[in-house]
Amino acid sequence: MTGRVVECPIDEMNRPRGSKDAALRIPPTGPEIKTLFTGWGGELVTCRKFAPTARNYTASKLMSQVGLRVSEACKLDLADINWDLGRFGKLHVRHGKGARGTGPRERMVPLINGADRTLRWFIEDVWGQFNDDHTRPGAPLFPSERKNTDSSSRHVGDDALRNGLATAGKAHLPGWTDTLTPHVLRHFCASELYLGGPSSMPDTAGGGPARKRSALFRWRSVMSGIPFLTCRITKVTRRTRPFTREEWQRFLDYTDDQVARAVKSKREGAWPPFTRHGRA
Repeated sequence: MTGRVVECPIDEMNRPRGSKDAALRIPPTGPEIKTLFTGWGGELVTCRKFAPTARNYTASKLMSQVGLRVSEACKLDLADINWDLGRFGKLHVRHGKGARGTGPRERMVPLINGADRTLRWFIEDVWGQFNDDHTRPGAPLFPSERKNTDSSSRHVGDDALRNGLATAGKAHLPGWTDTLTPHVLRHFCASELYLGGPSSMPDTAGGGPARKRSALFRWRSVMSGIPFLTCRITKVTRRTRPFTREEWQRFLDYTDDQVARAVKSKREGAWPPFTRHGRA
């Protein structure tokens, strides 16, 4: 608006350690995602293999609704669904992405945005067609067609989910051919939560307002495509000092400015609109 590039208010301590410049990722719009899953859902009536196609459809829709990583979705068990927790039920993600050698991090994910209805349909109408025992400990939520030596179902591999999404995207969302991936669906979920405002941020860790503010800025970072904003600045063990009110406001102004410039550049065809430290 002023013709000047807003300087990033984050100090060097909180910048990313790598030297790779930030890559901007703008996910599909809500209507585009709706078109994708509407067309994909209609394909279930005529597809050659109903169960695997419905599994890929459900896993992809779940990623777009609650922001799961594809590796997390592949390792889910039936027992990880807790229908009695919270308003919609929650998903126990046991193999979340770790950091700094901590190993997998567990978290509880609320089944918002209709994810509870998606999973109920899959479990009641599709899951039994994989011929596995739902009472067996470790029964996968998304089974593979391949069996273990004891004839029990394996967990589906990420390649199957990626290929299923790529095929569906090519058929029903041709504008995103070769660029529609599970991680793009995760970005779409983050963008929708960001556009919905702080009230739509799920308090997944039960940490109260502080954790919700941290989640808000993680969603903002995904929307603006700036990786160094994803640091959990409200966690005591990861921050150098608390941010002041003025610094928070500069933080908001900076991310909003980057989002506005990114959308404008995308529409005008100027891409990429900026690097980590300024305009490209």
